Amino acid sequence: MDGVTRRHGSGTYCAVRGCNNSWRLLNVWSEGECFDHQPSTRRQCRCATLYALYEKPKTDVESRKWLAALKLKNPPKRLFVCSYHFIDKKPTEENPFPELWLGYERPPQQKRRKLDRNTSDTQSDAVCIEPKFKDAATQWEDLTKTDHSYAAKLDHVNKSTQTGGQTVADDMLLDDDTSLLYTGLRLVDLLHLVSSGASQLTQSTEY
Repeated sequence: MDGVTRRHGSGTYCAVRGCNNSWRLLNVWSEGECFDHQPSTRRQCRCATLYALYEKPKTDVESRKWLAALKLKNPPKRLFVCSYHFIDKKPTEENPFPELWLGYERPPQQKRRKLDRNTSDTQSDAVCIEPKFKDAATQWEDLTKTDHSYAAKLDHVNKSTQTGGQTVADDMLLDDDTSLLYTGLRLVDLLHLVSSGASQLTQSTEY
């Protein structure tokens, strides 16, 4: 299943609770100028898109699994989920359903208890735990905190650039997808900004 992009704006949003990615935002971003292929827009060049939106499958079994994962009380007739919520950044044979940052905390897997001899074998061991709902945006924010925040990374990169240590790409271990997720910039754009900032800082120090 391929992601879909549209030229004309639409109010359709990603169906995940708290996620604001939409056709409209994607179209606005796509009309911006590509840094690598100026004056072409991002839509005209072949660079990776910011994200893609995927429609819920029409088959009954797959459709039910999508709805079960999203836990929506009143799902829209046409339901879309953006690529951020898929393990492979899109539905694949190995990971066909949205699983990441779905707006709620998944309960931990329950371990089976050992039954006493006096306990009936027919007694159920399962314990139902209601999932705790959380904004998808909050979940993304927590993810950046585990990486010690983007600002701390940027400061570390600046120091590495000035001291001639590892390359910025090696130090941050980023790809386009990660860079876009944290900063809204493609990796090459981010590296250019960091390099320019380091050069200006060096010149001001010399003066």
